[in-house]
Amino acid sequence: MRPSQLARPMVARNPTSILDIGCGSGIWAVDIATRFSDAGVMGADIVGGQPSYDGANLRWRTPDHGGSGFDLEDAQWDFPLNSFDLIHAGHLCGAVSDWAKFFSKVYRHLRPGGHFEQFEIDFTPRYDDHTDLAKSRLSDWWQLMQHTLPDKPVVCPNIGDLLHRSGFTEIEHTTYRLPFAADQNQALSYASMVGAAADRVSASTFHGLTLGPATRQLGWTRQRVEQYVLDLPLSDVHAFHVL
Repeated sequence: MRPSQLARPMVARNPTSILDIGCGSGIWAVDIATRFSDAGVMGADIVGGQPSYDGANLRWRTPDHGGSGFDLEDAQWDFPLNSFDLIHAGHLCGAVSDWAKFFSKVYRHLRPGGHFEQFEIDFTPRYDDHTDLAKSRLSDWWQLMQHTLPDKPVVCPNIGDLLHRSGFTEIEHTTYRLPFAADQNQALSYASMVGAAADRVSASTFHGLTLGPATRQLGWTRQRVEQYVLDLPLSDVHAFHVL
């Protein structure tokens, strides 16, 4: 199951203008542009690395495609107000310093009746067996992440409450179990989120999360981060996060 397959707000109503904030690898933007071929889709991020796309309905606002990219922390976004039917954001925990301001900007850029969809992973390690979390290396990793990201917490806020305060109504919150190592019977996993092999995904995900904070705040080398991630029990079939 891919992230765009979880998208539900616009299924019964075709959007004409879609914004993907913090589009990352661009997978969601490409999927949604293919799904709604008549809609204009923009993927925006401060970093590059997005794929090429043949459709004329997808544009990138990233360093790889001209300009300096898009910083979601800017006080004002330079998109027209009330201009999008659907705004999507995902995996922003650790990238947002003030969630109330972020949601207010999202609300102002939606058209009346528009929808906002957000995916976040609660990175608190969990097990479905009798593993002692306190003795798990995943617990050590979680403590490291919280220590090295004090200004942009990796802990998810109470998103529903903040959305309500920003003016959103009809708020729906759904949770999914996101296992580290999924078997063939599990529809949703880290592997399915990005369409890659399970044995590579968890390691690359944790490496990407850990590299910046550990090198900037702790002075670790890239090699030390790589070894640290390799030592994490990412193939444990009982370990999972919550999406």
